[in-house]
Amino acid sequence: MRKYCVLAVLCLSWVVAPASATELTERALEALEAGDTEQAVALLEPAHRSAPRDAQIAHALALVELSRGNSERALELAELATRHGGTVAEHHHLLGLALAMNIDSMGTLGKMRAAGRMRGAWERALELDPDHIEARFSLFGYYLGAPRIAGGGRDKAEAMAVTIAERDPVRGHRARAVMLRIDGDDDGALREFDAAAELVADDPEQLGVLLMARGFLCQQMERWDCAHDAFIATLAADPERLGALYQIGRTAVFSDSRHEEGIAAFQRYVAEHAPRGSDPSHAWAHVRTGTLLEKLGRPDDARAEYQAALALDSDHTGAKDALAALAPR
Repeated sequence: MRKYCVLAVLCLSWVVAPASATELTERALEALEAGDTEQAVALLEPAHRSAPRDAQIAHALALVELSRGNSERALELAELATRHGGTVAEHHHLLGLALAMNIDSMGTLGKMRAAGRMRGAWERALELDPDHIEARFSLFGYYLGAPRIAGGGRDKAEAMAVTIAERDPVRGHRARAVMLRIDGDDDGALREFDAAAELVADDPEQLGVLLMARGFLCQQMERWDCAHDAFIATLAADPERLGALYQIGRTAVFSDSRHEEGIAAFQRYVAEHAPRGSDPSHAWAHVRTGTLLEKLGRPDDARAEYQAALALDSDHTGAKDALAALAPR
């Protein structure tokens, strides 16, 4: 079901009035978007300690903790946000996401309870805001992945896909692509992405998002030329979406082709992009670069890349394993 997202002590005056809380959370989320999770935490933690019942601050801190992989802490904060801001749809949507991120660590009964709470959180979000497309898409994924006994079902997913398309045609195409992929119609799924892209052809940011997602879909299908072309097109449409560089390199690794192009893409990723959110780390970029260098028969250069990865992350298992597998000098 998982298929189914703080500067030191702050002046207390920043967290007393709602307007100040809004300003604070906006600054923190801007830092998060820029990949600076430490600043986001430094802004939000003192504010949360000073105003533990402020739902807006708890919500923002939950988003930060999710991005850091601290799913249990994120769930606690999301529960706080819904407890003290229960009429805000976005708080309930985030609660559902936090439950989804924790569900794999639960036992059987825990999973069943969490699934019910997850579905309930997203349904509550839609009761509060019927136009909350993210909540609709989350429920769509739940209906597809959950058994009927847990409130899932293909018929519910199809009905939700129709509703999504009525409110957001681009998301509607993406929902249909998901169902076609499950049905084994890979070509049909790609056609849905192409149809969505036509709708946002004049919007570089939205087009970049769609092309990036198309590239990931092609990777899942192991259609490596398709993936490479999609990530190249992503950068052409939205040159600031530098996460595509990593995926160009990763595609080179798994397709065992375009080695030099893949190395150049990884090098640009490290030099020009600060990873944010779910972006792979620079350490992983060094490891993948090393893999390509080994394929080109350059073990010494590969060793230097693995060592560079360990300089960034001394516990990086991938770098350790790659170094150990290299033949001695």
